[in-house]
Amino acid sequence: MNNLFKLGCCSIGLLLLVAYLYPTIFIGGVGNNSVAVDVAAPDFSVETLSGRTLSLSSLRGRPIIIWFMAAWCPSCRVMGDVINRVVFDREVEVIVVDVWTEGVMSRFGLSRNAPISPEDGDVLREFVSRYSSGDWNLVLDNGSLTELFGVKSVDTVIVVSADGRIVFRGVGPVPGEVLADALDGSLDGSIYDNNKSSNRDFSCC
Repeated sequence: MNNLFKLGCCSIGLLLLVAYLYPTIFIGGVGNNSVAVDVAAPDFSVETLSGRTLSLSSLRGRPIIIWFMAAWCPSCRVMGDVINRVVFDREVEVIVVDVWTEGVMSRFGLSRNAPISPEDGDVLREFVSRYSSGDWNLVLDNGSLTELFGVKSVDTVIVVSADGRIVFRGVGPVPGEVLADALDGSLDGSIYDNNKSSNRDFSCC
């Protein structure tokens, strides 16, 4: 019985570890990684869950957070709360891009080995409703945005300045003060200085 208990605990621990690390494993190597910081953000046109066509250029004039996430991702739950708190008293556009979709998984050959089923609009809406009152732009990615921005990990956060330049890029959960600094600096096009945070690695999964 004691051995069975230990085996059970080890199995649970292993599953938790896999769940914690899996976002990085999921899309490692996907995308061309061509979109870095201090470059013009590539424009795109996508349909949101509300049915409207959204382009990055149409949001020009205010800072933009583009958040590549999945509802099952543990660190995304933390990041959702961080974004909600940081944008509360700021004029910021938020684009939530669910990358755990049938389109992404099929495009990059991940469907057969994925331990978690693809997410749909209902899953994304329910997840985001915990953090937003309904003013965030919700997108189910078909793989085009993941590839366009060279995203290689779930919970990737990109900040685009009001004039359309990428001023910050990191893997969450990004600390609230870091995201706030990146957004405030983006108003005049400033690139976020990682030295301000002692070059911390924000990635947890």
